Amino acid sequence: MSSQPGLHLLDLRVRILKIAASYDGQSTYNKPSGGASDYVKYGFNDPIFEEKMRSIGWNNKEKPNLPSDNFSGKEWCNYTVNLVWSEAFAPGNSLVPSTQLYPGNYIFTPNRRTRMMSDKIKSALGTNYRIKTLEKYGMQDPGVGNTKRNFVAINRFIPIDFKQEKLKNAIEEQTILPGDAVIFGAEEHIGIYIGPVGTDGKKIWCIDGNTREDGPSIDDINIVRLNIKPVIWVNGFCQLFTSNDL
Repeated sequence: MSSQPGLHLLDLRVRILKIAASYDGQSTYNKPSGGASDYVKYGFNDPIFEEKMRSIGWNNKEKPNLPSDNFSGKEWCNYTVNLVWSEAFAPGNSLVPSTQLYPGNYIFTPNRRTRMMSDKIKSALGTNYRIKTLEKYGMQDPGVGNTKRNFVAINRFIPIDFKQEKLKNAIEEQTILPGDAVIFGAEEHIGIYIGPVGTDGKKIWCIDGNTREDGPSIDDINIVRLNIKPVIWVNGFCQLFTSNDL
């Protein structure tokens, strides 16, 4: 993928970073399940944040082998990225005003599944590319691996492959920019890329959901948090784009 000259989509990126920062500290509430140290995540402590997560498709009833109000195992890190991007593209939140600069990129529907999808995106992907799943979830699929595959398919994924030299080059060549999404590990976690730590490509700053405070936690509470992650965790980056870029 070519560079993104002049900090491509600068205003949109600023909106993303502000919105992501506003959710730093949002946390789950958990209940014991089975043994004394076996806890499961039941919901979010802030009911307003929980309603926002539901508006983009998170649902704690989608795992039928567990209690109906239990979302243990859901990759809600990706729902967090989807929430931040969707609010940046149009409605904003309590700290960032709404905008009409980026129409036609997100579908906001009353069925509580806001998603990044447009006719241009479908055209770029091709009519045979997972079309039913895309129409349901959009580019930000609940499964991190599927999100990566969507961005690969439109040539908007920058592979790092856990290599310092690749990350350093991507930073220098501006193929990755603040506000992009960053995928970690074996396609198992995702967050909002904030920027590099230093210039050597060893570490990055990110804000990600479904993560934890440093150190042990007796009830394994998960939060949205500003983190430093080493390159050995960085799989690659999903570049921010609008339908006009396709």
